[in-house]
Amino acid sequence: MENKQHILLLSSWYPTRIDETSGNFIKRFAQFLSGKFKISVIFVKADSSIEKVEFHEMREGDFHEIIAYYPKPKGIFSRTRQLARYKKVLDTALQKLDSKPDLIHAHVAYPKGKEFEYVSSKLGVDFILQEHSSDFSEHEDWSKIKRQLVIQTLRKARLVLPVSHLLEEEILKVEPHLARVVLPLPVNTELFFPEKSISSQRPYTFLHVSGLDEKYKNVRGIVEAFHRVYQHHPDTRLTIVTDGDPSALFQFLEENNWREGIDVKRNLTYEEVAIEYRNSDCFVLFSRFETFSCVLVEAMASGIQIITTEVGVVPSIDEKLLTVVPNGDIHALATSMEELCMGKRNVESVELVTAAQPFSNEYILERLSMIYNEVLLKNND
Repeated sequence: MENKQHILLLSSWYPTRIDETSGNFIKRFAQFLSGKFKISVIFVKADSSIEKVEFHEMREGDFHEIIAYYPKPKGIFSRTRQLARYKKVLDTALQKLDSKPDLIHAHVAYPKGKEFEYVSSKLGVDFILQEHSSDFSEHEDWSKIKRQLVIQTLRKARLVLPVSHLLEEEILKVEPHLARVVLPLPVNTELFFPEKSISSQRPYTFLHVSGLDEKYKNVRGIVEAFHRVYQHHPDTRLTIVTDGDPSALFQFLEENNWREGIDVKRNLTYEEVAIEYRNSDCFVLFSRFETFSCVLVEAMASGIQIITTEVGVVPSIDEKLLTVVPNGDIHALATSMEELCMGKRNVESVELVTAAQPFSNEYILERLSMIYNEVLLKNND
């Protein structure tokens, strides 16, 4: 039996007991990858609630997760002590690996880029960098130190994998000379699929799924547009699904007396989120910036109508399949929502599902496997 390639995953984002949702999609895909590769994950996190280092290991087949928590130092030299403690904990975590990795797959250059470089040097193993961060859209506001750190990490990566062409453009504004390949994020098309039969008695339901970061998602714009539609079509509904903190959204709804017709659901399982797509008619994305937007592809795979701004993966999808509205144009969004709920536009579900297939776990796995092999082959030349 052929030995599996051993891939070490390092990331600036990863779910922990402190933040259970950060990078949860990275963990899900790492677990999926373990069907083809031997996957090890190391993530080190400061925890001000503890007094001594804690290591938590989890194994599922060829998936090995090592999460280390260390006490956050206090006092005048806390920064220096924290860096020293961090490095010591990281070294101990590396010793827990079953074998030397063949390759490091790192995610998101900032703030842990120095960790990627350190581990790569210490193990004598190259790293590729998959970039997801919306932060690149605001690179002009970065401090000089942050810019230098990001550029150094980008340059030291053997290959950079932006998750969309739009993100690639932003990254190249920071560092124009990079070996790079655009690699979309994967979507589990076995979990996200269309409803076989839709009840005619169900109200027309719009859906939005996000962490509610108003800086990027413009959820308030969606709510205002829906309110305009609701005045003329009180049989419509807006479902907002989030794993973030909805308190600011609730306050906004109360201040404007816009709660009618809107249902906010939080902390659903991945399987429950998939059901929400199947129980909806139209997905609404009104973001100011997205690096990729897994939720949009999940909506496609679920076969429901889509209204979106031109962000993330949108430019690579056939424009006939989507209703694209200008960024920030609430009138255009409300008009499109009203036209869809009145049946004036409709894309066949099968067309949307077909268009989602190039973003499936299996398709992305095949592409990523080729990338790993090409990088490792060059290392052996």
